[in-house]
Parts: sequence; structure tokens; C-alpha cells
Amino acid sequence: MGQSASDVYIEGACSNSGAKAGIGVYWKEGDKNNVSSPIRGVTNNNSAEIKAASRAIRDAGKMGISKLRVNTDSKFVLESVKKIPEWKENQWKQSNGKPVPYKKDVKELDRAINRNKQITLDFKHIPAHSGNVGNESADRLAKQGAKRYNGGQSAPNRSIKQNTNMQRRGAPSTNTSANRSIKQNTNTQRNGGPPTTSTKSTKQSTNTNKKNSSWFFNY
Repeated sequence: MGQSASDVYIEGACSNSGAKAGIGVYWKEGDKNNVSSPIRGVTNNNSAEIKAASRAIRDAGKMGISKLRVNTDSKFVLESVKKIPEWKENQWKQSNGKPVPYKKDVKELDRAINRNKQITLDFKHIPAHSGNVGNESADRLAKQGAKRYNGGQSAPNRSIKQNTNMQRRGAPSTNTSANRSIKQNTNTQRNGGPPTTSTKSTKQSTNTNKKNSSWFFNY
């Protein structure tokens, strides 16, 4: 008899705004390969579900699994898996000419599939919140992962709070230098000097694509 397929359950979760998201990958109770992890970037459930699927297959490759059944309540994941060959042939565009939804995540899924061709993959739909232990466990892991997401904002928030508390105690603001510059510029103009035209502008760039995990599938 051939080797039976290993079952894995995947789930994605995010806040209503999409600012906090996480993935859950459940193999079995107490398995060290179970995953509960936050993911970066503004996203939604569909994107998170794809990332979870990718993570599961990537890990399956590392575990030496040759047959894998991916259980998911996401019809979007199942539909994407079926359409990857068509989308890829059409330069990652849908039949109506519009870009593929969540193209970056779907392309990562395609790469994961191709990097794990040694795995025979099967995707199975599981109704959400139907009492399936694996599905419910993956959902719990995904929600726990989303709760741990801080978006890199914790340190700045602490700094802002600390600066406010210092001012309440009578300590000088951390913007004292900037205030002096504004005051000095004002005095210069009053004395007939030319206004200072240089302005420092700081832009914070957010990389929403930091190392989203590579993921899997096979036709």
C-alpha cells in the first residue's frame, strides 16, 4: 500500500481594518510544527489564507512529507489553486484583463508549489465553524498570531508617551532644537534678514512585503 496523505489545516485571520493579521497551520495537537504567526502588511482574510497555505507546504517539504492534504475553509484558496496555470499563462491577469487578486501572494504560492514538486498535493474544503477540530484549531492559532502583531509601532508609541510625560514633569520637549530654529528664523526676518526656506521632511517608508513566507501546491 502507498503512503497515506498527511493532513494539515490552514487558516488566516485579520482585524476589520486589515492592520493586524496572522496565520495558523495545524498538524495535530502538540505538534512542534504547528504555526501561529503574525504577518506584516495591510491584508485581509484571503491574503492571510494564501500565506497560511504556502507556509504549510513549505514546512511539509522540510519535514520530508511526500503526500499532503491541505484542509481549508477558504474557497478563494481553492479557486486560486485551480486558476494559477491560467493566470500564469496570461501574465498574471484574469480573463477580464484585470490583475490577479493578491498577485504577490498567489505568485509566492506558485513558487512554493514548484519548489516542492516532490509532494503530491490535494486541497480539501472544510466548512468554517462546523466543529471540525483541525479547522477550529487552525483558526485559534491564526487569531493568536494576529494578536501578537505590533506592526513595528510599539517603540515609537513608547517614545511619544515618554516625551509627553517628560513635559508634564517640566522637562524640556525633545523638539526644543526645532523650536529654537523656528524662533531664530522668525527673529531673522524681523531684523530684515532673508527667510530660511529649507525645510526638513521625513518620510517613513513601510515595507509591506517583508519576507512573506513562500508557500505551496500541486496540480
